[in-house]
Amino acid sequence: MKTCSKYLLLALCLIGTTALYAAEFAPGLDDELALRKSDEFLSTIIILPSAIDIRTLDFALHTRKATLAERHQEVIAALKYNAAQNQPAFLAELDMQNELGTVKGYTSYWIDNLVVVYAQKSYIESLRERGDIEYVTLNFKPELFEPIRSENGSVRPPRRNPLDNETTTPDQDAIGTTRVNRELGITGQGVLVANCDTGVDGNHPALASRWRGLTAPAAECWRDALGSAPNFPSDGNGHGTHVMGTITGRAISGNDTNTVGGAPNALWIATNSINQGTGTNFDNDIIADYQWFADPDGDPGSLDDVPDAIQNSWGVNQNFSGYTQCDTRWNTFILNCEAVGPVISWSAGNEGSSGHRTPAIHSINAYQIFSVGAVDAQDGLPPYPIASFSSLGPTPCVPAVPDNFKPEISAPGVNVYSSVPGGGYDGSYSGTSMAGPHVAGVVALMREACPNCDHITIKEAIMQTALDQGPAGQDNTYGYGVIQAYEAVLAVSNLGRIGGVVTDGANPLSGVRAKILSGPNFAMTDANGQYYLALASGTYDVEFFKIGFAPDTVFDINVTVGDTVIVNAQLTALTPVNFISESFEAGAPGWTHDAPASWVDNWHISTERANTGANSYKCGDTGTGNYANLCDSRLTSPVMTNLPAYAQLSFVTQITSETSTAYPDSAYDGGMVEISVDGGAWTHVTPTPSYNKAFRYSAGGGNPYSGPVPGVGCLAGSIATWTQYTLDLSAYEGQDVQLRFRFGSDAGANQEGWYVDDVTGVGYSNSVVSAPTSLTIVYDADNNELDFAWEGTAPMFRLLSSETFDGPYATIEATTASNSVSIPVSVYDQRYFVVVATDGTLMSAPSRPIGLNGR
Repeated sequence: MKTCSKYLLLALCLIGTTALYAAEFAPGLDDELALRKSDEFLSTIIILPSAIDIRTLDFALHTRKATLAERHQEVIAALKYNAAQNQPAFLAELDMQNELGTVKGYTSYWIDNLVVVYAQKSYIESLRERGDIEYVTLNFKPELFEPIRSENGSVRPPRRNPLDNETTTPDQDAIGTTRVNRELGITGQGVLVANCDTGVDGNHPALASRWRGLTAPAAECWRDALGSAPNFPSDGNGHGTHVMGTITGRAISGNDTNTVGGAPNALWIATNSINQGTGTNFDNDIIADYQWFADPDGDPGSLDDVPDAIQNSWGVNQNFSGYTQCDTRWNTFILNCEAVGPVISWSAGNEGSSGHRTPAIHSINAYQIFSVGAVDAQDGLPPYPIASFSSLGPTPCVPAVPDNFKPEISAPGVNVYSSVPGGGYDGSYSGTSMAGPHVAGVVALMREACPNCDHITIKEAIMQTALDQGPAGQDNTYGYGVIQAYEAVLAVSNLGRIGGVVTDGANPLSGVRAKILSGPNFAMTDANGQYYLALASGTYDVEFFKIGFAPDTVFDINVTVGDTVIVNAQLTALTPVNFISESFEAGAPGWTHDAPASWVDNWHISTERANTGANSYKCGDTGTGNYANLCDSRLTSPVMTNLPAYAQLSFVTQITSETSTAYPDSAYDGGMVEISVDGGAWTHVTPTPSYNKAFRYSAGGGNPYSGPVPGVGCLAGSIATWTQYTLDLSAYEGQDVQLRFRFGSDAGANQEGWYVDDVTGVGYSNSVVSAPTSLTIVYDADNNELDFAWEGTAPMFRLLSSETFDGPYATIEATTASNSVSIPVSVYDQRYFVVVATDGTLMSAPSRPIGLNGR
């Protein structure tokens, strides 16, 4: 095992050696002791002198640009060295005092050189003149920053990208994590995140597949302070699940992706020490958490168990006896944990102008302790107003830097949409507890981009790239400003760029997807048709795609670090094809409606409400009353045959239906859309924007959506204005489909019902170029050439090659109008060849690859 460099260690030992002097008692402890009798017991934290100054070592490792592996080994070695110097003698003394009855118990730690001791006042007083004791303070209890719940936050639908069936949140979009995921392809892959909170629902679909405990021992991945679920994560509160969702939540179901987290491919671990009433008088669950975070598997030589980011949404309870606002001495274990490798973030608190709670109140240095204020990013565009509850600076504690500013950074924290226990989602949570995990998610992205960037480098980049709001520079409202994920990730990355403008030949095109064919990276053009992709050095092919236009691909773009390659593109418009148009003004031919046996069908053409004309289809009373109990009403469209390319179907709707008060994300009555392909089974489909609720089932309640359907999305509650929803049917090109609008109600609490109007389907003609077949290669020894031949009909063919069977086929060997071509023989290892056909606009799929060894 590596240890500190002996020269560095010696220097640090000399710096950190402490002369003997009387122990210092915290003011709050003195106040408490004055109230106690000699034989009364108190829970205290006793800090012993440390030979090695960990903070000095931390900055020395930063200056040296040590790797995370080196940092982890050297700091843990130093911490354990400190504990080994004087703890053994003191622990032996405590054992003796335990036999005498003056001490009832203790727990020793190495994350800081301290012992939590439950002892009589008389024994604690005896420590005052001890030269081997540095500091004595009362034990502390953590308290959750309770979220502020709004009544209507959960009805705000997340946003969906129509080109990839992914739903994202306005808050993640606002700070740029969505852009990082898509344009840079950085999603937290290979990164581990953690929260010190109320626990996490390990079964939630947005989180379940990425708990590290699925592939590693549970004890390394879940610290159960409560003791009720030692082997699998749980959350009896809900706060921790919401926080973890904002850091890394993503649920994938078929073609539907719901992303609520900033780093949706990161793995996670967690603890449940906050607000659980856990811990004993001779222990401290928070200190135990941080020692566990520093080295979950107990092996300083391994790093994959150590979290890259740790989010905290708690503070010390200001009402516990002996609380001292600016007592920093027990904060050392937090700083020591960060020196080991994790980047630690703190929610600032929800006290508004009353300021921060400890530990977030402290200004240890420019980077620690890093607190996060909350802004309202619901409208999507800056400037983002500070939330009324967000704790403001300045800190009243003596700062270790030339200012007293707090917080350090801000992030979205109003009506944040994220995961909650039980598999659902909720957008009614507000608080700096919701802002902090946005920062932790960005940290995870930065760690993927720069695996050896330490906490100083990462926080410096976050502060330098923030969107400055309020007075210029750092202030006591926003800190350095609102975090900007894209800029922060680029600041720690070695990347080049591809950029340019996409037009239709005359005007710029917005909403064009520029995608790297060999990876997940893509960007969308803005209103001026501009796009940029940040990439590592290499050669790339970029495909440009927008619904209604023929795609185009540019091959062999060479990217170098620090440079931007300009690649412009021109797309050709396709001819639109209408495959359905129904306003229900002429009797709706071909439309039918029904209900299963024993259920009610309430669908009928109505004149009560209409988006255009006089009619719409309504599921509800034929008069002005409410829909019936026990509806399973199904309105079915005619068969739409041979769907064109890029088919999109839209409808407009209004609805008023029963929702759940106890479960804000749920509805008892509502409507959803289903699809049948080529006469097959009906399946649930999700529109854009997404459903605003999910069906809930109460046992014995008579809801038709029992069995396999509870939890699926639906439209419900009050959508009082005509709202357009769009279904992406492009996956069903050339097939016959039917849609049905299905409304369900339970046994009571009826309301007006569901209206559907103006169903319109549009696709595009697409003369698909057929892929070439029967590619052959013959060696011509006389001319030392390779002769390629194939079958197919097209104006032009391209012969492409790759070093691997799966591609990418980026090298253009030849372009020809014939069905054959010859190229000189080159010396190379195994190489694979394909042919694609093109009409100058569209590109076919490739032929089957053929391999050849050029040696």
